[in-house]
Amino acid sequence: MESRKIYKSGGSTYVMSLPKEWVKKMELEEGDSIFLSKSDKSINIYPERGGSTVKKATIDSSKIPSPEALQRVVIAYYLIGTSTIVIEFNSNNRSELKQKIEKAINNLMGIELVEDIGDEITLEIFIDYKRMTLPKVLKRIYNIVNSMLNDLEKGTKFKKQQMIEDALKRENEVDKLYFLAIRELKYATSFQAIQEQVGIENARDVLGYRSLVKSLERISDHIEDIATDYIELMKQHKELQFSEEIHKLTENLRKHLKKAWKSRITGNINEYDQVFKNLEKYEKKLNQTREKLFQEITETSKVRKYTDIMISLSRIAQYTADMVEIEINLNTEKL
Repeated sequence: MESRKIYKSGGSTYVMSLPKEWVKKMELEEGDSIFLSKSDKSINIYPERGGSTVKKATIDSSKIPSPEALQRVVIAYYLIGTSTIVIEFNSNNRSELKQKIEKAINNLMGIELVEDIGDEITLEIFIDYKRMTLPKVLKRIYNIVNSMLNDLEKGTKFKKQQMIEDALKRENEVDKLYFLAIRELKYATSFQAIQEQVGIENARDVLGYRSLVKSLERISDHIEDIATDYIELMKQHKELQFSEEIHKLTENLRKHLKKAWKSRITGNINEYDQVFKNLEKYEKKLNQTREKLFQEITETSKVRKYTDIMISLSRIAQYTADMVEIEINLNTEKL
């Protein structure tokens, strides 16, 4: 710990110098803003950007083992809060590398290719954290997931492949918002000022939000799996004996997810408890349907696809229960 003297400037302003080493480490320059977090007996000082984040990163693609690895590195820099990513090309597989970079861009939100000069590409990340707060991002993810389940529900009811394909199209939107949420959470762990910007009231809630957004992302993955399996069944078989059962299971699951999401707003322990009871009944119904499936269908390919679908439905129910558990932890003060 080191001490600093306070000087009076003008009639009512007190001034204190900042350690030079800290200013350099935070990459601060004259005119940059800093944040003050005040408590009863102390003041914490934070730079406008977190010290663990990187303003600019340069990637030498020749040192990256594969195009897939380059894609992962770009995403990794995005997640830690980097503002500018420069990729240098010194190899013959430049075209394949650029394809992977484009794929990374398509999976991320707020990132743009601003310059391509052949041997070098520059990516810029433009994100307004005050407009895209974490609660808003979570709500958007939930709305998309709910919409995906709705498309799946209607598609299985009316046996419309296009409706089910609509659910598949939205999965990439969830991935983009998921990566944005992880970026915000990683950024928020750097310092308190950013936590307030992204809508986190308490630092202890960061882990809970991380688990919550992961549960929603995994639910969307399983919806994608169900949609893919069901489309294959529709293409391979004219008669789908269990279409009504799958429709009902999907319909009920969407209702349970909706109630789980609604309960997080009220923070009512009775509503939480009811969601758990509903999900227990749902699992029993799912097991009964699975037993019926094995009794009535003998064709191996059908049994396998229907089994995979019901496994994914069960996983979604489990992730829904996990969400409620997380919300109980986040809302202990309301209970």
